[in-house]
Amino acid sequence: MRPLSLCVIIIFLFSGLSTSYGQIQKDDYSAPCESCHKATAKEMVQSVHGIPYLTSKGVSIEEANKITKCLTCHNKHGKDDPEASNLPLQKGKDVKLCGNCHLQEQAFYFESYHGRHFSLNKVNIPTCTYCHVGHEIPLNNPRSFLYPENVGKICAGCHGGSEQGKIVMATNLSTPFTGGTLYGQDVYKLALPIKIFYSGLTLLFFGFVITCGLELLKGRTQESPGHFISESRISLRPQLFLLIIIYFFLDTSGTELLYSHDSGTVIAFFMSKISQLTMKIYGSADTRSLIHRVAALALLLLFIFHLIYLMTHRHILKDLRLRLTDLKIAIQEFALKMENYSSENYLWKRKFVYWFIFLLVFMMILTGVIQWYAFSILKISQLQVIRYARLIHDWNGLLLSMNIYGIIILYFGILHPLAKRRIR
Repeated sequence: MRPLSLCVIIIFLFSGLSTSYGQIQKDDYSAPCESCHKATAKEMVQSVHGIPYLTSKGVSIEEANKITKCLTCHNKHGKDDPEASNLPLQKGKDVKLCGNCHLQEQAFYFESYHGRHFSLNKVNIPTCTYCHVGHEIPLNNPRSFLYPENVGKICAGCHGGSEQGKIVMATNLSTPFTGGTLYGQDVYKLALPIKIFYSGLTLLFFGFVITCGLELLKGRTQESPGHFISESRISLRPQLFLLIIIYFFLDTSGTELLYSHDSGTVIAFFMSKISQLTMKIYGSADTRSLIHRVAALALLLLFIFHLIYLMTHRHILKDLRLRLTDLKIAIQEFALKMENYSSENYLWKRKFVYWFIFLLVFMMILTGVIQWYAFSILKISQLQVIRYARLIHDWNGLLLSMNIYGIIILYFGILHPLAKRRIR
């Protein structure tokens, strides 16, 4: 064979393999990669991304071969730049890379505490590879560091500082019961009842909105009885004004976190746009967090002051009390059977909104405190309690926003006064 022909054959055979300066084809990685990374290759075969595990889960051998290629997650590199192989997996980039195959898990991540703060560009937030690495063994293997009894050690990497509460939290997360909640399990089966309850409250709110709208359309607006708002030195109106101001900052800073990522729904799409605007206004994630905490503290102080005010002004509390006649009038309006409107129709609406907002603010504060002191609470409780508190907190925020912006400001503050002027 001629020397020139032999050279051509050799070049053709090895053109797809990687030397220090060559190229690696995606359909052939084992020879060049394993020649240097023997231990890593062995880990890969035994991992959740290895062919044996994938085929045991019903993945075809052809598809498994595509998944297990080194270049699926790594870059090719030469001997002078070995770190370049992990460029796609650098912190932050791995969320997008892993999401190419793990779309559902990526969605779960963006809904988690870590994922929401990652979307807000907060520093020191763990991404996929911090906990999952990529070459780990299956989660149901007791040797896996993501096994429920071992996972606390990973959490302790960030939450195992000098504070005793954080150490206890990491230990708590290592129990099988709590560890199970890390994988989206509803241990007490309360998530669905909570959602049903708040969905019912949401329907009740929209029914109330309909009665208000019909009242305005039919020109049946009435004056509030003079005794309803006491002319005491400190009235309810300044407190209501403070509530609106405080809640605005609490809501906008919380919405930025709640809708930090577009989850795909219509509401999430529009709210994420608003969130992007508030991100520009508030700046960094730490500034947002500070504003939210200050507003939460202000809301707590206002609520305590309001309770003291009610206890020292019993006549106002008496006027706010819901009576059986209020319930009857409300039922008639909801059933669209009300013919003659009077000041009582206006009065029950104010009472209803007052107590609705009162309860929502109370639950907002309660669930907020539970999340604020999560580390300490985990000493005596399970992680699932924190999960439920967050779920209730989010629902309360939604309903409170609709009541304050839609009813207090829009209906009682703007539309109702305008309707009264039109009638006059």
